[in-house]
Amino acid sequence: MPNCRVLAALIALAPVLGAGPLLAPAPAHAGDALFDGLQLELLPVGTLRGDGLTPADLHVLVLDADGSPLEGAELKATVTSGRVGPPAAIAPGLLRIPYTPPSVEEAKQAGLTLRLKTADKQKLRRDWGLSVHPPVGQKMRVTASPPAIVAADAAAVTLHLELFDGAPALRDGADLLFRSSSGIVENITPMGGGRYTALYRPAAVDSPYPAVITVVDRRDPTRSYGSVIIPVSVSQGIDLKSRPETRVFLDVAGRQSGPFVTDTQGRLTADFTLPPGVSEVRVRSISDTDEEDRLQQLELTPSPLVEFMGHYADLP
Repeated sequence: MPNCRVLAALIALAPVLGAGPLLAPAPAHAGDALFDGLQLELLPVGTLRGDGLTPADLHVLVLDADGSPLEGAELKATVTSGRVGPPAAIAPGLLRIPYTPPSVEEAKQAGLTLRLKTADKQKLRRDWGLSVHPPVGQKMRVTASPPAIVAADAAAVTLHLELFDGAPALRDGADLLFRSSSGIVENITPMGGGRYTALYRPAAVDSPYPAVITVVDRRDPTRSYGSVIIPVSVSQGIDLKSRPETRVFLDVAGRQSGPFVTDTQGRLTADFTLPPGVSEVRVRSISDTDEEDRLQQLELTPSPLVEFMGHYADLP
């Protein structure tokens, strides 16, 4: 059987919330007693975030014995922890009480006491326990070691992730979801104390790219998230033509290599490391008789830059 007070709360809320004809009780007449006395009901609250900052609204129904909204009464609210504001009427018989739960590191109950006093001196007191839980949402720091990599090295980058500033008891047990614009992230390993490691392996591609890696803690993805960018360079070869037996120097984004020496036909294939964001090489040729300095454009295959992390509503 449904609780009589809950049923009355739903009946009273229907016109306020636009519920329509969900409940159709028999017509009540003034003076018909539905209850033994005044009714003071706290509507369902659910779990409250205990970070000492996030406010919540508590909603209270105040009904007369005949089930009609009780107006003109004085309501006072007190709590055993946290901060509570003065009740404010938002509809006949329906009040909102602002409440900011305390900062907690483990789940606890915060006591709520409501005292009602009517114009004709009737009094009513009700007590509830509010369920306050520590915030899962931790700040997240993500770093990479080494901070850059050459794809041809067939090596991996170690990702270091740290959770901090949230409840210490919840720093372990993170449900981490990594996404990378290219390459893969694997071997996610908890190290204890809110620290985790993972391995990033770059994709085997012909063009350099910045690997944008995003990560969320699926326990609270709207607050616990981070990212790191790893420049992935590639080993590149360039065919050059100059005078026979000429010394050639290459300048790639300020990094010089050489000298290379052309053959008797003036041909040369030079290898160098090409970082992301560079599409040209400065070629400097020096012979016994002259010196030449020119820019040579590179033909590169475009690489995807970013694959954004999924919106939290889409996460399982």
